[in-house]
Amino acid sequence: LLTVCRLSGQQADGLINVPQKTVFQQKLQELSESVYASSRKAPLGRGPVRGAELPAWYNDKTTFGVKTVKGHGVREIINPPKATEELEEEAQEGHEAYVRSHNSYFVGEKIDRKYNCSNFNKNSTFGIPTPHFSDGRNVDKTLHWLGESHKFVVFLLVYQKGKGLIDKEDLRAVCHELNLKLSDKVLDELMEDCDTDKDGFINFVEFANFLNWKDKMPINDARTYGIPSKRSDLPAPRIKRISDRTNYGDLSTAADLLHPSVHALRGVHEEHFFCPRTKKEIEEIFRNIGVNISEDTFEEAWKLASMKQPNGEVCVEVFRNTLKEIKVL
Repeated sequence: LLTVCRLSGQQADGLINVPQKTVFQQKLQELSESVYASSRKAPLGRGPVRGAELPAWYNDKTTFGVKTVKGHGVREIINPPKATEELEEEAQEGHEAYVRSHNSYFVGEKIDRKYNCSNFNKNSTFGIPTPHFSDGRNVDKTLHWLGESHKFVVFLLVYQKGKGLIDKEDLRAVCHELNLKLSDKVLDELMEDCDTDKDGFINFVEFANFLNWKDKMPINDARTYGIPSKRSDLPAPRIKRISDRTNYGDLSTAADLLHPSVHALRGVHEEHFFCPRTKKEIEEIFRNIGVNISEDTFEEAWKLASMKQPNGEVCVEVFRNTLKEIKVL
């Protein structure tokens, strides 16, 4: 065991304290290692030689690949010096190629299915053509439908006969007065929908409920159930939350959207007339609209208007009604 330890110590000493080689021994080792490629590319103690395997004809100005040919500039590509007809023709050729490669068509473009049938015409249509007018007459009829004045005119035409009820012939005559051309089938269906009690006649309540299907008048005194869509029984909150979807009767209707008032077109809405304002604001508003009253009259009107509310608040509508009461407006 002592002999083995002694031999191991001698080997370790030889690895740690390597004996220095002579110049002849170093040259001999370099000569023997020169056959390796790694020695030629990256010799020990020196930087790697990058051009060790490059051909002799290579230098710093040597290039590789195909030379890039410069074409049109960006200005000529975006705004080419061509006529509109040429650009449309090129775009059509490119679109036809894109249709063949990607089967991609424009919106509303007719698909060319390459039919070869001699009896088929790609421009042929089927069915009954839909009546269409480019001048917008159908839209005009939709926006100017039977209004409130027409509803009462219709019944006045019938009441002139002294009967107070509408039968089928009266309904036909009324539609003729309003230039409404109805067939017998439509007239029968209209009579059936209006005549709720099925007595063969339409009274005023039945006819008004047919025209005002959202706000029907009660035909009898029967009790109704449920919560109304328009909560006019609840006071509208002064500050309404975004999550509050309740209609307190202060929301605009379809008629208000189609036919807005003059003040709504100028950005003044209905809630602006009922919000409480100070005495100075009320005076400035009515002065600006041309209401010239004396200071005594204004003080009197303000005192009467503040007495109409328990909290003494005054809005534009309350002050306007007060001026009407004292015969100023």
